[in-house]
Amino acid sequence: MAELIISRAAVEHNAAVILQQIGNVPIIGMVKANGYGVGTVDFARLLISCGVQMLAVSDLEDALTLRRAGVDQQLLLLTPLYDDQQVAQAIEHDITITIASRSGVEVAERAAAMLDRSVDAHLAIETGFGRYGFRSSEPEALVSAASACDRVLLRGVFSHLADAAGRKTIHTQEQYQRFLMATEALEAAGFHGLMRHLANSAAALRFAETRLDAVRIGSAWLGRLPFPDRWGLQRVGWLRAPISDIYDQPAGVNIGYGHIYRTKRPTRTAVIQAGYFQGFGLERAHGSYRLIDLLHYVYRDLRAWLKNFRHYVDVNGTACRVLGPVGLCSLIADISGVECQIGDYAHLTVNPIFTDSPSEFGNRIFKPAIHHIIFLGRPGK
Repeated sequence: MAELIISRAAVEHNAAVILQQIGNVPIIGMVKANGYGVGTVDFARLLISCGVQMLAVSDLEDALTLRRAGVDQQLLLLTPLYDDQQVAQAIEHDITITIASRSGVEVAERAAAMLDRSVDAHLAIETGFGRYGFRSSEPEALVSAASACDRVLLRGVFSHLADAAGRKTIHTQEQYQRFLMATEALEAAGFHGLMRHLANSAAALRFAETRLDAVRIGSAWLGRLPFPDRWGLQRVGWLRAPISDIYDQPAGVNIGYGHIYRTKRPTRTAVIQAGYFQGFGLERAHGSYRLIDLLHYVYRDLRAWLKNFRHYVDVNGTACRVLGPVGLCSLIADISGVECQIGDYAHLTVNPIFTDSPSEFGNRIFKPAIHHIIFLGRPGK
């Protein structure tokens, strides 16, 4: 069964690059979406070993998982809660919540009163993403909600950028200005010292002015940016999958689904136990929301086709072409001339977020696609 390999040294390298770029600005380590495929708890511990003091997630259950695993760093839940019991859980586990509306204030105040406790919170500002938060164009409503906080202790304020990775910078600049106006309204109303955080990985690297009091870093830890990398980040994540069988195929034999590939000459092939269920060959869905996006992806795919785009896997140090379509749980590779045998491992480049990796590594709760995650690096870290 395939194993997901995470290079600790590569993550540490990326952390050093990020720190060099952003200077002394505090980092909020994003560990949402099962730690970007690495595993929520393990990814959190890895970032802590790199010096990260504050973590953030988008799901309450992820936050609770971290607390149950003994992760005691400051922990921010970025998704607002509107259920009294859920807010109570956050309070009991020392999780900083997000307040995105006046009703959110009311729920948090009610839950805190029920426990006779206070709750730390960050305010979410809607500046142009269209998701949630107080509208930056309505500062009076924002200040009014903040003023209604009693047991809710405001510690920070944030927003989310919609296009920090895009070619056009105008949208990011507009959101940045809207965010500043909202935070200035809070300052003028007497809410001083709130941690302002706006920049995600893309903005933290590309727009120095957006770093403010903290930055939220997620995909950059794994060196996987949705734009050209000019900082020397290393891509993290590859699969180690066994060769389950080897065949000597004559010329003219169909390989895989769809009858789209036939051997052109006698070919030695290996069946490798990994496929798109394990994340190989997958990528993010095309964001074809505008005509220009659609044209861009059509052009990219056509160019790849004209260049006879192929998938490759590494077998004992040799790049071997994948023949035919990648299957659900297996693929077939051309190993002609390669010294290998059944039981040897092939190495496949994957984005961890597309692997079916375990969600609770510490409790050994495994999903069927990935047997387990192996961290390569110095022991004890």
